[in-house]
Amino acid sequence: MVLTTFQQLRDLTARLNRYRHEYHDLKAPSVIDEEYDRVLGDLTALEKTIGTRMADSPTWKIGYPSVKELKQVVHTIPFPIPRVAARVEDIANFAGEQKVLILLYLDGPTVKLTYEGGELIEMTTQGNGSKGEDITHNARAISGIPAKITCQERLVVLGKVFIRPSDFEELKNTLISGDGKPYPSGRDFAEDSVRLLESAVCRDRRLTFMPFHVLEGFVMLETKAKRLQELGRYGFCGSDGLASRGTLSSEDLNGALEKLPKYAQKQDLPLDGILFAYNDVVVSKTQTQGQDILIFKTGGECDRRPPFMDCLAAMNIPELGMNEVLSLALHFCDNLDDFEEAVMTGYDFSQIPSVDAALQESICQWFQDEEKLVSLDGAAGTVGEMI
Repeated sequence: MVLTTFQQLRDLTARLNRYRHEYHDLKAPSVIDEEYDRVLGDLTALEKTIGTRMADSPTWKIGYPSVKELKQVVHTIPFPIPRVAARVEDIANFAGEQKVLILLYLDGPTVKLTYEGGELIEMTTQGNGSKGEDITHNARAISGIPAKITCQERLVVLGKVFIRPSDFEELKNTLISGDGKPYPSGRDFAEDSVRLLESAVCRDRRLTFMPFHVLEGFVMLETKAKRLQELGRYGFCGSDGLASRGTLSSEDLNGALEKLPKYAQKQDLPLDGILFAYNDVVVSKTQTQGQDILIFKTGGECDRRPPFMDCLAAMNIPELGMNEVLSLALHFCDNLDDFEEAVMTGYDFSQIPSVDAALQESICQWFQDEEKLVSLDGAAGTVGEMI
């Protein structure tokens, strides 16, 4: 297989990082110094020729930075919060007659990359959708992130940071989480890793970035698929998925839901679900925030219990807007049982950002109706009507 220029760039970067790891960390180099220098020269020349350099490139003069704390960042454009589908029929109803982009939705934290004048100036966590944390220092430690690109316009890219299942299996017993226990999943591992204060520690976590959405930039391109493809011209790895040419038939839909999980497994990618989005940018802009994106969870999770945020939305409390829903979801880690227990035990919700006394009173009043409490546990009908 003939590698493209940017594939060569990523390949040389990864190879040199592997050589450095073998030499410095394992004390077991697999190549002689002359071979390392030759490959380093090839990478340096290629970076100069195409004007692009990956954030984890060994040609950087700087080392691995660290910070004392993670600073809060306000998202000028809130993160889109997708709805979650419980049934295949929900996807068909969502897609309707629209052309749809279908992507792997990987299991890991969503982060935002911001570029100005061809330079990566900021990497942030999603946080509650309106506010996140600045983790720019860790871009140096994550593969797949270009630090310098030839695109001079403002560019904002959303993507997933993840660890491959095979790497997690190898590392999970050697590292422990903040509570002193092994990480229960690759997602938890990646969530903690991107927020590490020392990028030198993050570097050893084997994290990778894959884009799934261009939030700002490429305004002349009319579809999300074309905007994602355009990222390939600037060093980003491809987003794995499909774009429909027309209305999705049941056969098309079932075929995608069957093939994409198998593809993810073959590529050693941690799959959280399948993302469906209106491909036409103009059509997407006519929708309210997040209503142009749907996630179909793999593994049947949705059949057991409706997602946390969908259940909150199903309560139809006027004061319970998107910011409040996000704050509650973040605070209770999407755990519906913890949320219900907090309500029943008189928990002070005013400790949670965006939640005031009036909203707490409304939530408690809602729960006083026993029938509504039952419907929250088994709200398949209500949630089904919503999505």
